[in-house]
Amino acid sequence: LTKIPIEVLLRITHFISTRDLGNMRLTCKSIETSLFHFFSHEFFHKKQFMAFTISLQALLDISKHPGLAPCLRHVIICTDRYDEGHFINSIHGNGNADNQLALNRARDENQSLLSTGLFRDYLAEALANLPNLEIVDFRDFSSATRSRDHTSTSRAFWASYGVNTLQSQTGVRPAPDGGYDPYSKQLYRAHLFQGVMAALAVANARPNALEIVLRHQALTDSAFYIPPRLELSTSQVLAGLRKLHLALDPPRSVQLLTPWDMRNVKKFMRLSPNVVWLRINMGCSRSQVSEEQRKEMGNLLYWVAGAKSDGTPLDDPAEAPSFQIETLDLGFLTVRPHHLTKLVSRFSRTLQNISIRRAVLRSTADEDKDQINLWANVFRSFRGMPNLELRKISVGWLRQGLISIDFASDAECTWTADSTGRLVEQVVRDIKPLWPEPSDVDQDMDDSEEEDDDDMSEDE
Repeated sequence: LTKIPIEVLLRITHFISTRDLGNMRLTCKSIETSLFHFFSHEFFHKKQFMAFTISLQALLDISKHPGLAPCLRHVIICTDRYDEGHFINSIHGNGNADNQLALNRARDENQSLLSTGLFRDYLAEALANLPNLEIVDFRDFSSATRSRDHTSTSRAFWASYGVNTLQSQTGVRPAPDGGYDPYSKQLYRAHLFQGVMAALAVANARPNALEIVLRHQALTDSAFYIPPRLELSTSQVLAGLRKLHLALDPPRSVQLLTPWDMRNVKKFMRLSPNVVWLRINMGCSRSQVSEEQRKEMGNLLYWVAGAKSDGTPLDDPAEAPSFQIETLDLGFLTVRPHHLTKLVSRFSRTLQNISIRRAVLRSTADEDKDQINLWANVFRSFRGMPNLELRKISVGWLRQGLISIDFASDAECTWTADSTGRLVEQVVRDIKPLWPEPSDVDQDMDDSEEEDDDDMSEDE
């Protein structure tokens, strides 16, 4: 094996499990040297951690390793923790006394790391040691892309470092989706994210991307609060961002009785002036959002576009973020068409790619009755925007009110072209609302009754 070409050696090791790869690296120094670059790229280019000592200490050790520290460019902080469900199972006998003791200890450790500031200290020291840090990622799931360890019956995951050890000690696995109580989950995620941002500020880190990728519950406005003492150093971190991915949720408490103005999120975005790739997911697949809060979604898009809630320009243009967006991703939105057109128009000089997923255009009763294709109209409006040179549009799982949108091929589709006109032509051709078939009763009523004006349409 030591004499075969490196390309052949890599091909052989590509098909073996992580455990077998580790054993192979132990066979001799020559093979370890040959494989180290490729091994470190696969396992340490991107690494996931959680707020437990075993995980944070591993991150700190990696950051001090002369061979691995330069390789780690993408740091993921996951929301893994022990929730009340684990303790209910433990009380009902799922685990021995040692497991229950370890579970209590792990829960206490997790809470202590956040409440004492040790989580921030661990993370700040490690981030300061990483010379090539590019992406900081905040998420609540483990990626099922560990293809090396897939089997015919199950998929392998890139879980947070230390998860398997904690599971062996406690008898249960920490849960990234965070428990039964949404308010408790909301607070934990806010505290954890604030710890991440404080660590970046203290470490004087300069990643070019901050990705908040949450599938179970997004962050509320309070999570983006910046303490005055950290504002200068945090603003320097945010000023270096080129990619900003946000996942935003309404508050889940008595705060719902007050306006959802997102003042902290707006300040966070204003302090990120150099972003060219912006993603805004308003909630997630499991979020329950009221109609009033859905209106605030449109108001946020208006604000990003430099407009008030009524669509008129802001009194002070400096209140809006000074992005030069090239790629715009929007998801889990419920808005009116003019919210989207205003936003796209705002960045028409630089915008090249648009992606819209799981979005609903709010329609009036008359628009649905007349079968007006609002999505097609939105995309048609792009052709009249000066200086807009789109190259790609990607959409999926769209609706117009209660009407689902179909495409030529599937529930999602991507189009590319060398001009905005050709691109829009493709999109409009393929986008088709699935209008309901009129019933015989409806037809009889149309024939026998005069048409009345409909004054029950939704407010814009």
